[in-house]
Amino acid sequence: MKNKCKAGIRGILLLFLLACSRWLLGSDSVSFLKWWSAAFLLGMAVLPLTGKLCSSFLDGGWMVSKVLGIACSGFMVWLLVCCKTVKFSGNTCLFLAVSLAVICWGIWGRTSFFQGKIRAVLDGELIFTFFFLLWTYFAGFRPAAYGTEKFMDYGFMMAMMRSETLPAKDLWYAGENLNYYYGGQYFAVFLTKLTGTQV
Repeated sequence: MKNKCKAGIRGILLLFLLACSRWLLGSDSVSFLKWWSAAFLLGMAVLPLTGKLCSSFLDGGWMVSKVLGIACSGFMVWLLVCCKTVKFSGNTCLFLAVSLAVICWGIWGRTSFFQGKIRAVLDGELIFTFFFLLWTYFAGFRPAAYGTEKFMDYGFMMAMMRSETLPAKDLWYAGENLNYYYGGQYFAVFLTKLTGTQV
């Protein structure tokens, strides 16, 4: 009973943090909640795999599953788009993410992940949500694409948003493809297309 009460308090704190996004971020809270939900659902998609790989972790691999979910689904999309098998669109991102979930749950989905680990899972989720919200809040003070490489990042991301193929056309290189590493920008665009948000 005591453990259930502590888990309940953590759940309420998590909901409170998510509700605070409206107050802290204003209209940007919609995008924040979409990205948070995408990380949550992509983590759930590969949870059976990370539960097997990280069974000795306190949280059963829950936090690893967020990273693995984004990395695996994003890589699947990138590989198939580069091989000209599919188009780089929001529907493709969604379809391949769901396909990854079906594969993972179909192969490894018969185990109990959270048994005795719910407090550790909620602790990890609270830490993730807190820092993601804090990072988004502070980034909102200087959202303009000026300084350091922001302008280039924004240009690459907009080029990928318009493109149905990869690599996208380089906006400064006379119609040729991007000739610069674009992995970070790609994963941001993958999540942007998946959630239907804007760069």
